[in-house]
Amino acid sequence: GGRTPIQVLSDTNLLRRSVLAHGVHLTDDDIKLIAQNAATVVHCPASNFKLASGVARILDLQRAGVNVALGTDGPASGNDIDLWIAIRLAGYMQKTFAKNPAVLPAIDIVRMATINGARALQLDHMIGSLEVGKRADLIVLDADSPSLTPNFDPHTTIATSVTRADVRHVLVDGKIIVRDRKCLTIDHKVVVDKVRALGKQVLASVGNNQ
Repeated sequence: GGRTPIQVLSDTNLLRRSVLAHGVHLTDDDIKLIAQNAATVVHCPASNFKLASGVARILDLQRAGVNVALGTDGPASGNDIDLWIAIRLAGYMQKTFAKNPAVLPAIDIVRMATINGARALQLDHMIGSLEVGKRADLIVLDADSPSLTPNFDPHTTIATSVTRADVRHVLVDGKIIVRDRKCLTIDHKVVVDKVRALGKQVLASVGNNQ
């Protein structure tokens, strides 16, 4: 038979520490090779749902010791590229696929969205978790949000309830980027106007003058 893309990457020494998007058509041998090469699979559940691409074998990847992170894919297939949606769908997809609501616990999903992404970029010594000596990359959630109340377990709340509307502040390396839900580094109106103009250009280029 033919070689899978993962086998080709391994044969050509391109798999080592690679970051692999989706991973929805992996064989058992592929998973072993990914683990042996310390590569990361970035799970993009929203895109996979929209395009009916398939279901990533997250539980099998975890059992093999593969680092699994979370992603949104691009706007064409991920639409609003909202990581909070990816966080929620990741759990729902795996539970449904396994027909077991206990699989992929909330803490694993939170790790996929944080430290595992940092590991994928080999930056886990700097970011990805709240530890002394690491950069202060923080998201502050609104504890008074009705959707987050009551909060008995932060991991479960993050994995099942948080939306982007609940994000109050964002810090990157200790610098406040978003304060009280307002981004301080860009002009929102300028960006929206520019995107609208670009959208019209794209439509015009394909003969649609709406």
